[in-house]
Amino acid sequence: MKSQLISFLTLIFVLTICSSCKKQNSLCVKTIDANPQEVLVTVDKLILAKQLLASINITNPNIQVHRMVTSSYGSYHVHCHQYVNGINLYLSDVAFHFTSKDEFDYMSGTLINQLNLDDNFQMSEKELKKIFKSTVNDDKFAKERLNAFSKNCLTVEPIYYDLNAMKGENSLDIVKAWKVGPKKNSSIKMIIQDSNAEVISFHNGVIF
Repeated sequence: MKSQLISFLTLIFVLTICSSCKKQNSLCVKTIDANPQEVLVTVDKLILAKQLLASINITNPNIQVHRMVTSSYGSYHVHCHQYVNGINLYLSDVAFHFTSKDEFDYMSGTLINQLNLDDNFQMSEKELKKIFKSTVNDDKFAKERLNAFSKNCLTVEPIYYDLNAMKGENSLDIVKAWKVGPKKNSSIKMIIQDSNAEVISFHNGVIF
């Protein structure tokens, strides 16, 4: 009787472990389709931003206003995401600065209208998920959150990424890549290059 009880408890333990593993492996993946026409600011701010941009002949549909700031001095600062081929130019935002008299002052960032890259990405959701989980398992901070990841979807977004963006270099070295991270934890991000599956950058969400 005792041996049967031990066997039963062992079976329950194994089933529990397997169930946990199954849940972890069932992490869903959702591909995000970028939309440069999505409105990210209030309507009144968007109208003002478009009026200011139109005054300097910036009517590019690939420009997406994501932040509109009016300073205490009355100057305006229009921050925009950039898209080419419907793909987000990640970390390559531009900002247009205007005086309190609505006069153009200067632009920060590089305005990019075209690239010698198409919009065909080769990596699959399965491959991206595998690399993400493998990288997380190798990180002592992120590994603790792996179980939490299984409770929400992993989002993957095709992007264009400037390899020189974080190097302080003026030249551009833009490649196809993927932005990967849990849907409910935007502080955890991974950038994976599409051509060679290399992890370009990974932030485990820990802020010191």
